[in-house]
Amino acid sequence: MPKLDSATAQRVQTGAENASDGNFEVLPEGLYLLSFREVKVKEVGTGGKEPKLFGAPMWTWEFEIVEGEEHAGRRFWTNRILPKDNGYQHADFMLSKFAEPFIALGGTIETDTDELVGRICKGYITERVIEKGAKAGERSNSLEELIPAGDDATTTKVEDESYDF
Repeated sequence: MPKLDSATAQRVQTGAENASDGNFEVLPEGLYLLSFREVKVKEVGTGGKEPKLFGAPMWTWEFEIVEGEEHAGRRFWTNRILPKDNGYQHADFMLSKFAEPFIALGGTIETDTDELVGRICKGYITERVIEKGAKAGERSNSLEELIPAGDDATTTKVEDESYDF
């Protein structure tokens, strides 16, 4: 059986004592300047409602509000599923959502995501009520839309009249 050495055990203990409760300040809905950090790939599990998506690749994109902006360092994740070519009725919509981060970050669908790390885009952050689990009923944020930053993207919660949400 594994056992932590004393120094590591102390580090874990200190971290556990200093950790927040996992609750974050809910940000107002709006457009925020985000920097792309990384993407992780896994498969859609069998727990979902749509069997045609089981086993499809799901990319989890991680972004953070850019340095120097209000709420800098606050991180957000968005999942994008690459549906299989199996007749799923919403595949075209899902494919457009899958392409969205590439386009927002100034790349193409063929761009290696390593080349996109650190690039800036705008992200629309929404406020929602958590429906299930231990935090049901609590408010949270969700990253919904990604668009190119453009030359006018200079502040957090960017007001952009040209983009209709």
